[in-house]
Amino acid sequence: MEYWVLGQMGLELLLIFLIVFFLFKLRAVSRMMAASSPGSRSEEGEETARLTAALATLEEQRTALEDLMGELAKRASYLQKQLTLMEANAQRHSTTAAMGDSGASLRAQVERLYRQGFPPEEIARRLQMNLAEVKVALDLLRVQAE
Repeated sequence: MEYWVLGQMGLELLLIFLIVFFLFKLRAVSRMMAASSPGSRSEEGEETARLTAALATLEEQRTALEDLMGELAKRASYLQKQLTLMEANAQRHSTTAAMGDSGASLRAQVERLYRQGFPPEEIARRLQMNLAEVKVALDLLRVQAE
């Protein structure tokens, strides 16, 4: 799951950088064209008007990109928080599992889960045991109780 999130973030950042790169390229080309446009005054006026309109469009796109980058930064922050929480939960789960395995025998764990109300199938799944082993442990518990 975390690799998928990191991959998605990487692709989004790559897309943003490509868009910004091409916007800067387009802006440089439009400046070169404005500086080297030969011709009469009317052609220069038309060219200037066209370039001004193109520049206004580029400015709008730049503003939209900045907004998009802000939104992506928020998403990246959210995803980073989620990843941190997932890692903490995984570490807590592995620590709990390690403590449970070393602190009590499997039979005692089966007994504890049974007393908490879990059915034998769920106990077998949680402890990664065979269902027959769980039933034998529960039968031993019943025999000891008598």
